[in-house]
Amino acid sequence: MAEPKTPLLAIEGLKVQFSSPRGVVKAVDGINLTVERGETLAILGESGSGKSVSASVVMNILDMPPGRITAGSVRFEGRDLLKMTPAERRKINGSEIAIIFQDPLAHLNPVYSVGWQIAEVFRIHGRARDAAEANEKAIALMERVGISNARSRADQYPHQFSGGQRQRVMIAMALALSPKLIIADEPTTALDVTVQRQILELLKELQREMGMGLILITHDLAVAGLMADRVAIIKDGTIVESGGIREAFTTPKAAYTHQLLAAIPQVERTQRSEVANELRPPLLVARDLSKEYHLSRGLIGGSAGTLRAVDRVSFTLREKQTLGIVGESGSGKSTIARLLMRLADPSSGSVHCRDKNLFSLRGPDLLAFRRDVQMVFQDPYGSLNPKMTVADIIAEPLAIHRDILPRAQWRDRVRELLGLVGLKPEHAERYPHQFSGGQRQRIAIARALASEPRIIICDEAVSALDVSIQAQIITLLADLRDKLDLSYVFITHDLPVVRSFADEIMVMKAGAVVEHGRTDDLFLRPRDEYTRKLLSAGEIPGWMQRSDTTEHHGA
Repeated sequence: MAEPKTPLLAIEGLKVQFSSPRGVVKAVDGINLTVERGETLAILGESGSGKSVSASVVMNILDMPPGRITAGSVRFEGRDLLKMTPAERRKINGSEIAIIFQDPLAHLNPVYSVGWQIAEVFRIHGRARDAAEANEKAIALMERVGISNARSRADQYPHQFSGGQRQRVMIAMALALSPKLIIADEPTTALDVTVQRQILELLKELQREMGMGLILITHDLAVAGLMADRVAIIKDGTIVESGGIREAFTTPKAAYTHQLLAAIPQVERTQRSEVANELRPPLLVARDLSKEYHLSRGLIGGSAGTLRAVDRVSFTLREKQTLGIVGESGSGKSTIARLLMRLADPSSGSVHCRDKNLFSLRGPDLLAFRRDVQMVFQDPYGSLNPKMTVADIIAEPLAIHRDILPRAQWRDRVRELLGLVGLKPEHAERYPHQFSGGQRQRIAIARALASEPRIIICDEAVSALDVSIQAQIITLLADLRDKLDLSYVFITHDLPVVRSFADEIMVMKAGAVVEHGRTDDLFLRPRDEYTRKLLSAGEIPGWMQRSDTTEHHGA
């Protein structure tokens, strides 16, 4: 029996190294932290800081090699997990310590039903007399985590659930054996802001009910502020700040903590230029834009109905203006991006660019339009050719639009564009995999700028990035707008992210616009209940608000 004062989990002096062609990487370099029963500890840090590696050690899922634990101990209720046999660790994993991963679709088996996979936990650990009892326990767990019609949905497969529902399934599997400690590794990063809030509230409710300890691994300070009792902030494998969450966030000691806090999107009123949008000439004018998809019944053919992804949407994008389009997954915002890029044709409605109907353009006129309108995608790694150097990637638009520059000047233009987005000339000869996520997004922006466009469409361009990198990219885009007289269509599911950047915001739900107006008006006086719901879900805890006033002098 563990002594009452023994922490639930205590990590002391943990060091983890990885061998790579470029030498040894110290992923975790001597961290110390504890978790008490019923407590939530947030482990904060950017990608590559070592936070997920630490969780992998606790769960005994670290890849060895290339990883190697070189020092330290990990004690669970006083027992050193690192000195246990594989059989002893298997008894603890799942039953006493469980983990919730970031991407549930990658961790759920696509060929088995959801109910079968939850029931498997009971079968493997001998917690059910037979398959029938295991199935009943699985259905009860699905109901407990808020999945409606659990009995019928238990027979469905992972792809038939939404992202939020799949995460609820992962939580059900983690809770199946009533563990004493749960590790939630970025459990809401890929979710819409309203679904994120639902999942976090569910975790808090279940934690209170079961009295379990919770380690919340995240790069989102607002999530940590909402959930945690204590925080450990990790940078380059070491803890730079730790303590009570309010103390660490209101009186931070480390410069890195100050940097992270400064990057949080704030909700105070911004001060904007008094220049009226209506004085600026229009660049894109969309009128009653609609897009329908006819759904098939599958192999047997026939129609299963029609999905109206975009439903009679109208808006105007003016010179040097940023229009934010906000909504949850499935709201139609990315379909609008595809229509504006001429990657799809509308079912009805029109978009005029410089008084020309976008969907009537052909040949040289269409090529000229593609030069004027560029796109930055959500996943910079997926949108950059891994076999091309950065120089070739950025120069590709110059090769397509040959009237921009003579070939002899391409090299200098690439270096100029790299400097414009905050990268170095020598980066031109490297490949995408040699850069961080934020750097890859800067490369994608440089490529978009190469054709000297007037409009850039950003489709969730910062949603996959750490909070401090998000702030850097938003600042970069705003600076480029002012320097190059650019206009943006900025698509996101996170309202606070666009507060300081967008001049106008259009809120979408189920393909339709539910609210459209100037940014400050929408934040301070939202008219639609759905907008209020989005604002509430993305709200930063009041005690985390800065008292200073943010000035915004965008065009």
